Amino acid sequence: MIVAVLRSTLVAALLLPSLSDAQLADTTVLPTSPVRAYLQAPRLAGARWPSIGDVASEVQRAYERVNWAPLWTDRGRPTASALGVVRFLGAVDSLGLEPRDYDAPLLDSLVRQGPFDDSTQARFEATLSVATARALSALRWGRVRQPKAYPTLSRSRAGFDLGAGVYAVSRTRDPWPVFDQAAPQWTPYRQLQAALPTARRLAADSLLDAGPVATGAVFHEAPRLRAVLVTLGVPADSATPPPPADTTLDASLARTLTRFQKSNRLKQTGAYDVPTRTRMRAILRKRVRDAELSLERWRWLPRRADGRAIIVNVPEYRLRVYDQVRGGQAPAFGMKVVVGRGVEDRFTPLFVDEVEHLIFSPFWEVPKTIAQEEIIPKLLADSTYLARNRYILVRGTSDTARALTPDSATIAKIGNGVRVRQLPGDYNSLGRIKFMLPNHLNIYLHDTNEKHFFQRDERALSHGCIRVSEPTRLAGWILEGDTAWSDDRMKKAMKAGKPETVRLDSHIPVLIVYHTAGIDDTGLLRSFRDVYKYDDELEQLLAKGYPYPR
Repeated sequence: MIVAVLRSTLVAALLLPSLSDAQLADTTVLPTSPVRAYLQAPRLAGARWPSIGDVASEVQRAYERVNWAPLWTDRGRPTASALGVVRFLGAVDSLGLEPRDYDAPLLDSLVRQGPFDDSTQARFEATLSVATARALSALRWGRVRQPKAYPTLSRSRAGFDLGAGVYAVSRTRDPWPVFDQAAPQWTPYRQLQAALPTARRLAADSLLDAGPVATGAVFHEAPRLRAVLVTLGVPADSATPPPPADTTLDASLARTLTRFQKSNRLKQTGAYDVPTRTRMRAILRKRVRDAELSLERWRWLPRRADGRAIIVNVPEYRLRVYDQVRGGQAPAFGMKVVVGRGVEDRFTPLFVDEVEHLIFSPFWEVPKTIAQEEIIPKLLADSTYLARNRYILVRGTSDTARALTPDSATIAKIGNGVRVRQLPGDYNSLGRIKFMLPNHLNIYLHDTNEKHFFQRDERALSHGCIRVSEPTRLAGWILEGDTAWSDDRMKKAMKAGKPETVRLDSHIPVLIVYHTAGIDDTGLLRSFRDVYKYDDELEQLLAKGYPYPR
């Protein structure tokens, strides 16, 4: 497990100010250095991704701090810090990264060669420094951008000096805290990261090559198969516990296998047959792939992870609230959500914002596109449509705006000065509560008058906003500690028939994210359907290799 706290000396190193070229020129004359020649060459010889323009300047600044003395070697041998980083880079698959991308095999091979001559020492120094910079950058900001998924997400590099990070790593025997500090601090990221190594082991387990095994046959791997089925979300058979000597595919295990086969549309044989193990392997491998992609997306988000937060994971159709969103604390509670439909102009946008206020008994201010494309045709076909659904036509945004007569001239101006507003009540599409996180995308969380949608497993059904299944519970949590808002007062405000706005003294961060892997409420790693088809595109972006465009 990665250590979560940086030593004070490492914090100081990371916060060292960057020196400008002018400052460096005033203070020192940079010496000729074999390492400098490697870093200024067009390509880094022997590296998997030899074009190093993405980190070359930052790495050079790390060496400038020490006037181009070696960072990783002492008298021709790797330092303890260098050996620690080489071990770390060889294990970055546990973080969802690929060791070869950071030249872990090459560096390990160089370490094993013994004392370095001058040329090998320079190559080792340059290769390890570039790998360290790229690994820190990958953990801090992710490797790529996916504008289609997060069109408005800013990836500012302010607040973290990559060159100082390389220097800090070179000055400690244990590199893990520095790398760990660069990574996201959110609890769900840490949970997913912790689950990945086990998922990888399961996907490569020799059990998936065993068999076929018929019901009643001797099967010494029965305990392992039962454990794998549990991780796949198939609970153990409750009718008959496994025998003390669990060495056969008995009736209890056969029933569990049958449930797995049924849920995966396989022939229900109860045997551990080829189709069953093939499907298991596919599920487990997909979990690994989805976890790797989800860890990458987590790194695009702000690192801040303090205090309360609301996280909505679109592919999971799930919202969770956290009293403390770092340090591994479990969510306070979660609930089902309905998200935007799986057609591009109805996707729920992904972004980070804050809940600033709530509105009880809200109006629904119908978006222009919905009003023009859906409501106008219905009211033209049925003159009672507006009244039956409690819609009015208004000008302006005032809560007291006067209702206009819905004549043909007024209807023709809908979307051009005239707006469609739905009055508060049980029929209102936003239900009784609206949770506002003001943004130019006009996306928010809200109650709904269509509660039956929450009975579905696939809930990509809205126009883009997020409908929550337990709005009163969410509102109570948001207003927790505000003595002016008792449960009774909230209930009255929800039935008042007119909007009431409650502004929050302290805003609460909201992350609307897209992760096709995560830890569910039972503690199991799960994959979720790629409802917006973002994962294939992300894989293609990652396959391009370094240097990824910033």
